Amino acid sequence: DGPDPSASLTPREVEVLALGAEGAGIPELGEELGLSPDTVRTHLKHIYAKRGVHNRTGAVTRAIRLGLIDC
Repeated sequence: DGPDPSASLTPREVEVLALGAEGAGIPELGEELGLSPDTVRTHLKHIYAKRGVHNRTGAVTRAIRLGLIDC
């Protein structure tokens, strides 16, 4: 299964990605958003799958190109 370019990121996934783009680690992301580290990891996995990337750098790069987040 490849990425689904039509799959939109949820508002929470955009939040996770935007904070992650600022360099926050998983524990910090969870604390800032009131989520467990496992939930943060789940959001990141969904983001990676939707964008067809394997890491946060790829996800952030694609999100910036698509205008989903600003850096």
